[in-house]
Amino acid sequence: MYDVAEVWSLHGLARTDSGVELRVGDDVGGGVLSYLWFVPIVDGRIDLKQQTDLIDTTASTPTSFALYGARPNYLLHSYRGFRSAPVDTYATLAADLKWTFIDAERSDYWVGLGIWKWSKGRFLEWRAPVGMAAQAATSVVPKFRVIGGDDDGVPMLPEALAAELEGSGFRTTSAMAFASGEVLAVGHIAYVPGFSTLLWRSSKLEIFRTPEVVLADDTDLYFLGGSTLDDVRLVAAGALMRLENDEWTPAGSLSDEAPPDVWFGRPLTHQAGVQCYVRLGRDESWRPLAHSERHVHVVIDDEGVVWSVGPERILRSSKKPEGEMVKLTKSDWETSRKKLGLQTQWSRMDPQWGAPHREE
Repeated sequence: MYDVAEVWSLHGLARTDSGVELRVGDDVGGGVLSYLWFVPIVDGRIDLKQQTDLIDTTASTPTSFALYGARPNYLLHSYRGFRSAPVDTYATLAADLKWTFIDAERSDYWVGLGIWKWSKGRFLEWRAPVGMAAQAATSVVPKFRVIGGDDDGVPMLPEALAAELEGSGFRTTSAMAFASGEVLAVGHIAYVPGFSTLLWRSSKLEIFRTPEVVLADDTDLYFLGGSTLDDVRLVAAGALMRLENDEWTPAGSLSDEAPPDVWFGRPLTHQAGVQCYVRLGRDESWRPLAHSERHVHVVIDDEGVVWSVGPERILRSSKKPEGEMVKLTKSDWETSRKKLGLQTQWSRMDPQWGAPHREE
């Protein structure tokens, strides 16, 4: 891996349909409202001309950020909770590089735990309780909704079936959706052997059980990944499984020390303990990434170039960069953002702080 840039306040990387984005921001601490923004890597270089406007984040708070789609129409989803119930936030990016909040919901600790590119180019979201609410819930039935689009064909449970699942204590533990329109959800009933799969195909619901698997708890049943029903992989009781003729069958071993033999249509990364592995093609093997302790965030672009960010906030690449390592300071960011007419106040501690537009 080659050192590409030392970046002030670099926090991570995001792999999107457009490529690789850097997540940059200030961390004031103490729960103070701070901001972050994204900037793409284009032709192996950080493209400052395409950095986005600021989006707020509460520092020192367990928070999840994820980018979906492609520029200039990104969807950003985050959830956080600071001395309160978790709350979802959704924002879209426009051609002027500014964010617009499109939806925010606080609902009894239920948040979006998965978003996928679904049919007709829409984003489908699976919602479930987290934290204390998840522990206290006697049942968790699958709930889905479309973000930023019409709800036509959204997976739903018939009222009678929903009541039956709730009454039996059924708990949904994982879900997946595919661009071709299919949607999967799996769950189980506590102290009852086996698990159930709910499959929506052409808006029709199919249910089948896998009775022979004994689960330890909710964390013992989840989707590892997949791009279609043919390559989707499920982890159940520590075993890897594939879907064949509406039945889950063994699909190889799963180890904490080595990556599984899977391929989901695009380059993959896998973390096993302190070692990071990468797989660049279907016909290629997993290979360990040297000096894994130096790579906190690792992504792979469509050209098979591996990008990473280390604890010292240095951006690295598997492809040798042209020229010497770049250094971006706080002053460099301020100068470049002023030229673009973007905000430069990093936190609410600055009396001139601003906030993105919120759609009424």
